[in-house]
Amino acid sequence: MFFKKFLKFLNSFKNAYNGILFCIKSERNIRVHIFISIFVLVFSIFFKFDKIIYLILFLICSLVISFEMVNTAIEKFIDSKFIGYNGSAKIIKDILSGSVLISAFFAFISGCLIFLYNIKKFIYVITLIITSPILIILFSIIILLGIWFIFKYN
Repeated sequence: MFFKKFLKFLNSFKNAYNGILFCIKSERNIRVHIFISIFVLVFSIFFKFDKIIYLILFLICSLVISFEMVNTAIEKFIDSKFIGYNGSAKIIKDILSGSVLISAFFAFISGCLIFLYNIKKFIYVITLIITSPILIILFSIIILLGIWFIFKYN
């Protein structure tokens, strides 16, 4: 009995993984959010923030990605129930998209407040990056991989 429950528990992780993978493969917007999150977290390394700031950054990034996943799930459900155009379905989808936009907007504002709080440090980090050939190459590779991930991966 215990073993059967444990296998069911482990299977729920497989289902969650499948859901995440489905969203990554089928939704460009979630790939955008994932790329921006990775970029922000890599960029934040240069600031040597306190642990609480990293916690806030991780929470903000995970909330935006989670909102996008909920949006995708409900949109797929609506698409399965309505064939063709439906005014109510459009309103629901618009509201869902609006919730993702609001979360992304406030994540952007929060990120600006976090990174620009100490403007001298921000300028120092940007100067450090643009004057270091290795860092320019690193960030160029990250950006190119991000563009590939967003537009070519599926």
